[in-house]
Amino acid sequence: MIKRVNELSDGRVTLAAGSLYSVIDRLLGEGLVTADGEEIVNGRARRYYRLTDEGCRVLTEEAGRLAQAARVVMDRLPRRVASQASARQPSTARIRPA
Repeated sequence: MIKRVNELSDGRVTLAAGSLYSVIDRLLGEGLVTADGEEIVNGRARRYYRLTDEGCRVLTEEAGRLAQAARVVMDRLPRRVASQASARQPSTARIRPA
């Protein structure tokens, strides 16, 4: 999971094993994920988890919140900068105050 997060974020997010296990424990405690199996690979336990229905609901809600926040940011950027950002080009533009 740590490797996959790093890949998906193009190296911008790096998880430490301790952080990951703390998050999994919290998600289990909140009923957002549940254990979904275990196997031994190279002598080590590999555990699998899945989202619960409540976990799916919370994830969907959070994704919507993040999408809305991104829209607010993009709406406040000058058009030139917004088109550069969508092309993933670095920008030094200043953000207009609301």
